[in-house]
Amino acid sequence: METETELTNTYEYQSSIKGGKYTTTSIGTETVQEIAHSYLYDEHGNIEMIYSGSDINRRFYYDSNNQLIRENHRPITTTKTWEYDDLGNILVAKRYAYSSVVTLQNPKEVVTYNYGTDADAGWNNLLTSIVTEQYTSGEVTSTVTETIDYDAIGNQDCQRKQDHLPVHQWTTLL
Repeated sequence: METETELTNTYEYQSSIKGGKYTTTSIGTETVQEIAHSYLYDEHGNIEMIYSGSDINRRFYYDSNNQLIRENHRPITTTKTWEYDDLGNILVAKRYAYSSVVTLQNPKEVVTYNYGTDADAGWNNLLTSIVTEQYTSGEVTSTVTETIDYDAIGNQDCQRKQDHLPVHQWTTLL
């Protein structure tokens, strides 16, 4: 016999500078099963911290383009970082054991995103492959490469892992 558990979530939104009855679309407090999570934003509207009670559960850092460059996620004991190119494409994402120190060492995972162009179709910034490397004690323990194919007009057509079997395949309707 299955038992259904009802989840109760409530949301309170940040007050607007207009005051009174106006709010923003930014969450101030999210309550999940009676546990309140408060959100703190920077001057650009980016989430800077998420609190559970008075404890900081997650902290986010952004570059001058407001791109997320780091997340410290205490509940799942993980710190993630991102690097971007000049066009805003993610180049590298790294996952570490949780740390609040500035300089991180020994990632557990490094994901590299590679981009190309299709001069015939006139498309730039096409994600062409994703390389995921898993690390243990600073040594690569596994590498998985996914390639992405596009159709003649630049739509993603197929995504394949190393074994060349499609992970995702799309059909274009004409």
